[in-house]
Amino acid sequence: MPLIKFPANASKAPICKSHDICMITGARTETTDSGSKSAQFPLVRTADIYVAAIRQHRLVSFFVLVVITGVFLECVWTGAWIRTALFVTASACAVLLTDFAVRRERASQDPIPVRRPVLELTFVLACYLITAAVLMNYFHLQNGQEHGSHEASQIAWTIALFFFRSSLPLLLFSVLVMKYRFAEVGFRLAGLTSAIYIIGCFAVIASVFRSWAWQEDHISLRQFYVGAMREEGITSVVVLVWLLLFIAFSEEFLRLILQSRLNGVLDNAAAAWFITAVLWSLLHLPRFGSLRSCFEIMLEGLLWGYVMYRTRSLLPSMLLHATNFVWGFKILK
Repeated sequence: MPLIKFPANASKAPICKSHDICMITGARTETTDSGSKSAQFPLVRTADIYVAAIRQHRLVSFFVLVVITGVFLECVWTGAWIRTALFVTASACAVLLTDFAVRRERASQDPIPVRRPVLELTFVLACYLITAAVLMNYFHLQNGQEHGSHEASQIAWTIALFFFRSSLPLLLFSVLVMKYRFAEVGFRLAGLTSAIYIIGCFAVIASVFRSWAWQEDHISLRQFYVGAMREEGITSVVVLVWLLLFIAFSEEFLRLILQSRLNGVLDNAAAAWFITAVLWSLLHLPRFGSLRSCFEIMLEGLLWGYVMYRTRSLLPSMLLHATNFVWGFKILK
């Protein structure tokens, strides 16, 4: 399925007879006797739109449901089911807010250009596999499983920093080799309001339900990134810049390139979205050390991938990723 286009002028948009993602695409709904009620009530029409999208992508919808159910059941087992329910609720609100922001901005919904899908996807996957291998070696050495390998550890970290923390190979390949303009690889201001809406949504829910949303394991995770750097005398501004450049940019740029190239090869935006979230979560396996933890963060990957797909921009998901440990609440133990 090709990427959905968002018309610049809704009055000239094509008529959508089956309510198939009409509101998301900006298509006009044809008024019929049987569909007049849904045309009158926005909430009913909105529900029809998302139900139609789910029916259109039944297999992907099934796997998303499996992920949500699996994470929820695992958190019920560990006693964190309320926090998981809050996170899923906030994520659902984030999807609605993203679609609202995109429609309000009238941002271009032209697909992210992909000139040579197979070649570009091959390069992205090669970078992904090399990064995963280097990270596995680095964390293997960091865990002290091989003593006396400090120099090897430094070399592995340097390579990992180059491929994973900077995404320079992907950026240079896209701009210098494939001759993409920066706007064509996601450097657009479009959709930033969606990130602001989502941050506000999560912040409000996390504040109202503070006793469930914030727990000690999450505080320690935040301290790993923020508290540890403050102990070294680094200011909050520097911490945020570090999160933006060396974590958020690298991972979200990888997501944008991988997701768009998968869509170019598969011609299915939903499948590309889900597969990218799976691969992104698995890239954290060397650090977390368990598939369960990777499985848990897939919900975040799905949300950020959806925001990126709808806005056609790298910046909103970068902002959400970088500030996630400050405003949000985690499922991860």
